[in-house]
Amino acid sequence: MTEPGSSTTTEPQRGEAEALRRKLTAVDPVKGAALLRSAPIENAGAALRDLDSNHQARLLEQLGSQKRTALLTMMPPDERARMLSETDSAATWLDGLPADQREDTRRLVQHPPESVGRMMTPRFLELSATESVGDALDRVRCCETDVEAVYRMPVEDNGHFVGMVSLRELLRERDDAPVASVADRDVEPLSPTDDQEVAARRILTTEELTLPVVHGGAVIGVVTIDDAMEILQLEEAEDAALSSGASPLRRPYLAASLFRLVRSRVTWLVAAAAAGVLTVRVLAYFESELEEVVALALFIPLLLGAGGNIGAQATTTVVRAMAVDDLCVRDLPRVVWREIRVGVMLGGLLAVLAAGPITLVYEARLAIVVCLTLVSVCIIGTAAGSALPLAVGRLGGDPAVVSAPFITTFVDATGLLVYFLYARTVFEVSV
Repeated sequence: MTEPGSSTTTEPQRGEAEALRRKLTAVDPVKGAALLRSAPIENAGAALRDLDSNHQARLLEQLGSQKRTALLTMMPPDERARMLSETDSAATWLDGLPADQREDTRRLVQHPPESVGRMMTPRFLELSATESVGDALDRVRCCETDVEAVYRMPVEDNGHFVGMVSLRELLRERDDAPVASVADRDVEPLSPTDDQEVAARRILTTEELTLPVVHGGAVIGVVTIDDAMEILQLEEAEDAALSSGASPLRRPYLAASLFRLVRSRVTWLVAAAAAGVLTVRVLAYFESELEEVVALALFIPLLLGAGGNIGAQATTTVVRAMAVDDLCVRDLPRVVWREIRVGVMLGGLLAVLAAGPITLVYEARLAIVVCLTLVSVCIIGTAAGSALPLAVGRLGGDPAVVSAPFITTFVDATGLLVYFLYARTVFEVSV
């Protein structure tokens, strides 16, 4: 929605702004700031709005106060508030804004990070339950460029939220009817302290275009469906990064420095390498078995690959299901039991495929060891991969941090232990 006092964007300007946005995603903040300085202010403002809030802050830090303030005034209050949470200079930047925009933004930044209070917009049109539909439509016509989401608006009665009304419903009703007669009173409002991801998913599942944010009975803002989609895109990008064993970049790939790329990946990589010592210790402990039956070493990559992959699959599936509210922590026993059965079926299928070739090329005893291990590592992988995210969620952590590399390392170590225990038993008994 266009900010008050800002100019509309023509088609040529939109094309130029999109070209500028693409350039900004491909260079570091210093070079990006130089592009913003040389671009017309309308194009610079439009291009900046389409970037991640962290990247916006890094670009603005490289600009002089005059250019920075001009670009800040072009941003909607909610986007401005999210961007200011990414910089230590928020107070200084706020002081340079016009009084009305400064106050709008301060009301948002007072709420906790990643809360609904940070993502809502304070510029909305609130209708009175007692006013006529005709008067309400006149207000919509007058205020259309000053507010967001006129397609669905909150209705108040004596300063208290009573429901929502859509522009379509107003247009269908006669002009002298009270707004209260067409208000939807079954809408459950949001609280400014609600988690923004939970709120965003609720908007999508309820198919609401706009939800009001209520504090003390009064509406203090609204959250729109485009805000919800933006939040979910950011959250899903973060979960995808964490589940692969990396930290979110929070900026375009080409605009990130090599140091930041390394830093985003090194933590889990080092942790996985340290955990890999367990695998080495298992191999060292069963060194005598490897010396006696050399063919055992040939199937280690197969077993590690199968167990690690199936564990990562289970983790990704459960984390995704938790993210869209298909699962919660109380489902842990049911999920683990379900995944164990999946592991048995997948392990059994792999064992059937492997049994014949191993028996023909090597011997039946080795086939028995490999097949038993395949079933076991599949069970271990699915059980651990499904249980750990739910357990972390129950402890109040982020399930996405139970990343695929961690699960893979865990299944590798336990799978090898099981493999050599089976080998020791089968080969010693059969002698």
